[in-house]
Amino acid sequence: MSDNTTPTHQRKKPTLAAELSLDEMDAMALVKRIRAEDPDALKRIGDKRAAKLVAASLRALRNTLDDVPERRVQLKEMGTFVVRQVERPKDGQLVQRIALGPAGREK
Repeated sequence: MSDNTTPTHQRKKPTLAAELSLDEMDAMALVKRIRAEDPDALKRIGDKRAAKLVAASLRALRNTLDDVPERRVQLKEMGTFVVRQVERPKDGQLVQRIALGPAGREK
């Protein structure tokens, strides 16, 4: 008898996001993730067009965050995107990050 307390049949297969490192995620990978999680979301849109739509949407969001003085944008049903300054652990340099507070958590 082994002392392994986690039976192998209970291990879950990693999701697409878990298989990708941060530098590997691009618009097409995001399209594939969307198609896997919600097949009807991009049902009548080809991969290349969907990738352009995703990239354009994220660019528009980033530009909106740059344009508003509060650096905060709320998208209904998605959540609130906020630009924050954080210290990079590697070198202590202050950098900007966009954080998402999921819908339903806003006050």
